[in-house]
Amino acid sequence: MIDPLLDHTVRHQVNMAQYGNYVLAKMIRVLNLTDADLIGALNAALEEVDADSFKVQRLDKLLASVREVNAQAYAKLYGAMADELQAYVEYEGQFQYDLYKQVVPATFSISSVVPEQVYAAAMAQPMQGRLLKDWAANLSASRLQRVKDTIAVGYTQGKTTSDIVREIRGTKALNYADGLLDTSRREVDAVVRTALSHTAQVTRTRFTKENDDILGDEMWVSTLDGRTSPECRARDHLLYTRGDHQPVGHDLPWRAGPGRIHWCCRSSSIALLKGQKSLTGARASAGGSVDANLAYSDWFKQQTADVQDQVIGPARGDLYRAGKFDVKDFTNDKGRMASLKELRARDGAAFRQPPGDFTVYDSTYPRTLPDTSTPARQQAVAIEERIRDDTLETGAFVAPDGKVLAQRQGQPDRVTFKGSDFDGVAGAVFTHNHPGGTSFSLADVAHAADLNLAELRAVTPLQRFSMMPGKAWPDPGTIQKAYNAELKHAQLDVHNRVTGGELQAKFKAAETAHILWERVAKRLGMQYTRENS
Repeated sequence: MIDPLLDHTVRHQVNMAQYGNYVLAKMIRVLNLTDADLIGALNAALEEVDADSFKVQRLDKLLASVREVNAQAYAKLYGAMADELQAYVEYEGQFQYDLYKQVVPATFSISSVVPEQVYAAAMAQPMQGRLLKDWAANLSASRLQRVKDTIAVGYTQGKTTSDIVREIRGTKALNYADGLLDTSRREVDAVVRTALSHTAQVTRTRFTKENDDILGDEMWVSTLDGRTSPECRARDHLLYTRGDHQPVGHDLPWRAGPGRIHWCCRSSSIALLKGQKSLTGARASAGGSVDANLAYSDWFKQQTADVQDQVIGPARGDLYRAGKFDVKDFTNDKGRMASLKELRARDGAAFRQPPGDFTVYDSTYPRTLPDTSTPARQQAVAIEERIRDDTLETGAFVAPDGKVLAQRQGQPDRVTFKGSDFDGVAGAVFTHNHPGGTSFSLADVAHAADLNLAELRAVTPLQRFSMMPGKAWPDPGTIQKAYNAELKHAQLDVHNRVTGGELQAKFKAAETAHILWERVAKRLGMQYTRENS
């Protein structure tokens, strides 16, 4: 039996990952709404720039309007985040009260925290060395400086104004993920998640102080999966004295505490009842002791099928219970979002808190070593590792002996070869990168069949795709008919996954292309694979 303090705390950790996704989405929308204004101001400012007589010293004056738009964007972002944190303090304080109400004997009274006081304390305490308002100001200044640096370097290198603006904004084909402004979104991600964990720990600390007559030592609780930091792994289940947080029976310092020890920390803490030195059952004297090395996988194994399905999704839940996957394969927390209203409803239903789904599009998904068993594949992999992160497509024909027959670079969504490049490519391997992150296009496979290649390959920053014929390639017309016949089925399949919360909408196109080629290959007897590598 898992101690209810530990059980609900782990559920709460899992749940807060979803809430972090929800808050992050709101903050990113704030930035997205101002991006168009920023790019407009940037275009207007650069109209006055003469590339031949460009001087860095004039940039500050030229970018006055850009600076104003940028400052307004981050002022709105800070305001929106402050509002969300105020609401969150009230929720977290209520969660702690409800949690201990279940385990403290009825003869004891429990004090709740005053949300306004906790929020003020959280805003007044440094988070990773700075106050939250200072982090917001720093993000604003950092983004503006990157814009200025990109402009200065761009003109020095002879780039046009449109080239520079495109580099800052990104390309529509890649949903602007390749632009300089996307860096700002990643920075906001880290600040939002750290601000939430920082605020949570301040709330827990205030709650234990308000109840110091019944609460004793505090236990560090880490999320034990492949992404947990060494600092948090080492401290999991260790005890510290309440208030001054001195180590109990060990020598690892508390430092800033769980949720605050490093950026994006997912650890939490449990205040034991006075006299407790380990976790037990529903009361301090009942239920039997829990292994101090309890890991997330152990906790997950003891949950009901309903809770498991909420955590990893019904389809993955079936696979887990059938023994086809281990819970370590489902450690991603970026798939789903939940508002505070939804969290309160879940807390009211035995704290059931799904964390979202772990998909192949996550950077921490298990990797597969590429097949380099032939000279052609060895050369293809070497080329792929050089081009997989490029923003322009590069394609190469590789002979069976590993010789590169032809290689060219093209546009973000295509690469064009000359007629003479196709001489002698029958039986060769063709590889190329897809900056858009998707599998093969219909044209890719049709050309492979027409040229009678031994293998068609494509690589993205995270994945590698391969298509080979069975006994022989189908003719291009047959491939197109099968493609058209399976397209709607693939689209419906992916639509259901997105609406069911098993896949983020931004991966819809990539997953549709993958499932489509799985279906077409099976239908026509071709060999199609996708691997994360």
